[in-house]
Amino acid sequence: MTDGPGIDGVSKRYGEVVALRGMTFDVRAGELYGFVGSNGAGKTTAMREILRVLTPDAGEVRWAGRQSLRRDRTCVPALSVSADQHFSRPLRARPARRPGRAELSA
Repeated sequence: MTDGPGIDGVSKRYGEVVALRGMTFDVRAGELYGFVGSNGAGKTTAMREILRVLTPDAGEVRWAGRQSLRRDRTCVPALSVSADQHFSRPLRARPARRPGRAELSA
């Protein structure tokens, strides 16, 4: 059992796109973790599942050893208003960025 968040076998798909496949980790008291990866690696999806903004297709999200259910906010520490608003924003597609002249001539 851990003091902080933990996920076990968490997976998430968006149609045919696999955002997470079987992700598992635990964070103990005093530990600090960060996510590193290329665009589309699932970093934001993992955080949104840990913060209960998204529900995993498979696996389990826990806080302090208790299963974190989407509507159960008692097992997750309170977020500030700005953090809650940031992580609660719906996902939306952005148009592809076109390279500028400086990038084309490099």
